[in-house]
Amino acid sequence: ANMWQVIISFLYLAYNALITCMIVGDEWSCYAIERNTLRVTHPRGIQRLSYFISMPYKYDIPLMVANTTLHWLVSQSIFIVSVTTYYPNYLVDEVNSYTTTGYSTSAAIISICVGTGILLIFSLISFQPLSSDIPLVSTCSIAISAVCHFPVGDKDASLLLIRWGVVIEDNVTPARCSFTT
Repeated sequence: ANMWQVIISFLYLAYNALITCMIVGDEWSCYAIERNTLRVTHPRGIQRLSYFISMPYKYDIPLMVANTTLHWLVSQSIFIVSVTTYYPNYLVDEVNSYTTTGYSTSAAIISICVGTGILLIFSLISFQPLSSDIPLVSTCSIAISAVCHFPVGDKDASLLLIRWGVVIEDNVTPARCSFTT
């Protein structure tokens, strides 16, 4: 009866990871449009504090509420039933007593509707285009590092507003894309 709870928990982890990647991609793409500060664990200067959990509350709270509701609905859909029968003299009839799985059709239908609604909303969110054409790096630290080599004279860039774009250091070195002030 609790197998469905485990499945829903794993689906929540998958949704959370996918939405987190989409949010990271969206925030990353915004650096190609306007100057912004870095989001770090221990901010200095005008840097922004990273999220306590992996995504902004406007996404995380509805996802947690929907997941909690779905868990509760599934617990109302499939459950364990223990039937104990008694003889007229109030002794337990062991032969006719049993434990089985019960179900509620209405709760199951509502669970399916809520689960489908979560999938539809997730699909709608995933079809939103990114703000710019910056190459996507997701959370790959090697790719992020590649664009974080600031130009020679840009020493405090990590503490200031930065933007992604073409950087030309001199006439000898080829132009490259990087974050810079």
